[in-house]
Formats: sequence, structure tokens, C-alpha cells
Amino acid sequence: MSKPRTLDREKPSLPALAIIVAMTILSAIAVAALSADSGARVFALLDWLQRQAAEAPVQTLALYALVCFLSQLVIVPSGSLIALGGGYLFGILAGGGVLATSALAANVIVFAIANSAFSALVARYADAAPQRRRALDILQAEGAAGVVALRLSPIVPSALTATLSAAAGI
Repeated sequence: MSKPRTLDREKPSLPALAIIVAMTILSAIAVAALSADSGARVFALLDWLQRQAAEAPVQTLALYALVCFLSQLVIVPSGSLIALGGGYLFGILAGGGVLATSALAANVIVFAIANSAFSALVARYADAAPQRRRALDILQAEGAAGVVALRLSPIVPSALTATLSAAAGI
């Protein structure tokens, strides 16, 4: 008779717990702020952003490009909201173009850093957990198809895809 399988779960690291707690607190603050005025603040913010985009379109577009770049660079989980905001303010073509260009630039930088200066650190990070090691093994075996599949996954941020691709040697 075989032994029942148990899940081997490692304890979350302190930085991971800090990120989870911070995201929970920020989410609670956002929900409280939105529910307090039943969305009036959101519409006021959207109106203000539209006025800024109309009065100073180049500066607002440059600021949007910086927000897109930084959100991709540091793996901010609100990428969909940023993309929607760009489409709302600048239209699908301009907003989408700036988002795609900024994301590409950020991912090239993340890939270069993960592939060169921090390659040993990324490899140690991947080896620390079996799930990460399996993801790297799959990427190494599948190559470009694995990268495309990982990038199309809605739960994997694009900067993480670049980091794992660099660690896998793709």
C-alpha cells in the first residue's frame, strides 16, 4: 500500500510576506477610498487626467511612458489598469504603443541584468524552490515556445518572464 501524497510547501520568505502584507494593506486602503465616496474620487481623478492630457499632451504621454516603464521594471501587479488608463487617455494606438514600447524597454533591461550581473543570484533563487526549478527546466526544454507560453500566462508578469528566460539561458 502506498503512502498518501503530501504537499511539500516551503515557508514563505520574509520579503514575500512583506510584499503580500503591503499589497493587502494597499488594497484595503483602495477599497475604503473607493467605497467612501461611491466612486466620486475615481471620476474626479479621471477628469483631472483628461484635462492634463488635453492641456499638456506631450508631457502627460511622457509621464505615462515612465509609469509604464517603471511598472514593468519592478513587476507592479496593476498592469491591466495602467493599460486601460493609457487607452482611456490617449486612445488605443497611442496608449497601446507607449505601453508596448515601455514594456519592451523594461523587459530588455531586466533580461540583460538577469543574464549578466545577477545570473548567479537568479540561478540560486530558481534552485531554492522546486516549482521554480521545474519552470526553468521546462523553459530550457521548450525554448522559445516555452517563453511564449509563459508570457501569455495571465498570472506571470512580463518582467518575471524575462528573468526566467535569462536564467534558463534562452
